[in-house]
Amino acid sequence: MNIQPLILGAVAKDHGLNDSVLGQLAGALVGSVSLMSLTAPFWIRKLNWRTVSAVATCLCAAIWMFGSAAQSTAQFLAVFVLVGLLQACIGAPSFAALGDSSNPERAYGVSIVFQSIVAALVAVPLSSYIIPHHGAQGAFIFVGALVATGVLVCRWLPATGREVALAEPDLDAAKDAGAASDLVAPACALLALFALTFGVLGYWFFIERIGTARGHSTADIGVILSAGSLSSIVAAGTAAWLGGKVRNRVLVSIGTAGLIAAYGAIHFHGLAAYAASNILFSMSYGLVQPPYWAILRKVDVTNRMFVVATAVQGAAGVVVGLVAGLIIGGGGYGALLVLSAVTVAAGAAILGLSGVIASKRRPLAGPH
Repeated sequence: MNIQPLILGAVAKDHGLNDSVLGQLAGALVGSVSLMSLTAPFWIRKLNWRTVSAVATCLCAAIWMFGSAAQSTAQFLAVFVLVGLLQACIGAPSFAALGDSSNPERAYGVSIVFQSIVAALVAVPLSSYIIPHHGAQGAFIFVGALVATGVLVCRWLPATGREVALAEPDLDAAKDAGAASDLVAPACALLALFALTFGVLGYWFFIERIGTARGHSTADIGVILSAGSLSSIVAAGTAAWLGGKVRNRVLVSIGTAGLIAAYGAIHFHGLAAYAASNILFSMSYGLVQPPYWAILRKVDVTNRMFVVATAVQGAAGVVVGLVAGLIIGGGGYGALLVLSAVTVAAGAAILGLSGVIASKRRPLAGPH
């Protein structure tokens, strides 16, 4: 996902695809992630996480390799759908393991730091050598090889979640206190995550296309994306360090303001403005993700709804993919970015509401 703009850009250049088709491809990936993630509550506490992750990782690497031979839009759609389904099988156990930790804010923050480091290391060779010399085919093979290395670390995943997460008293308590009312807070938090993700992906899916449209080279865009990934390391590391020390709502407010500012900055032309926007975006998103996930985990008294977060994010990506082409066609990239800013702000407001609702039901663990 972190290098998706470069992959989509390579496919567009090699096969002459327009923004509408690119939106469909991006939506196909996150949509399939969403569909598979919706099944996670039914198996996440039953299947062996190491086995599921290892098998899905091997299959995902193979799909990327075989996908390098794709030529038509239908074939690329098939590749992205299959990759998305497998990505959800890999991501759900990892997401649950982070949520089961004693300090979810710190765990999520550290995970984002690691993802950003990998993205920064991968973006430079992809943009400066692999894509210019070998195109989308080379990029697919390269990504497939990288994904395959993930199987080496699956053995360190927990086999299952913590015993406290497997127990059912929370569900029984929800029935006694009114199960429907206990679902309102996590439902609001998931809606907030949907709004945030819509706003973020509205920018992220097309950041490479915006740069290309303004005459920036693939190499420059790759370096800027890499710099953005490095900057998100600082932000996510800060969020991890502050986990449990600063209220999550404060971090959400700062990150939301930064995202909106990044959307404003990209309206200015020039490579410096493009770079500043991307770096500010990456830092802000790195800062805002851990508290979003931590609040969702804390307001979820059922102990199961939070694993649907990736499905909600996928659904947001599908919607972006479906509407982005129409919005860009009617009002350009600027119209999409304005809508993205509005949804990001709405997400922060709804997330705050979820905390208020949850605090009236029962005390939450830790600052929120």
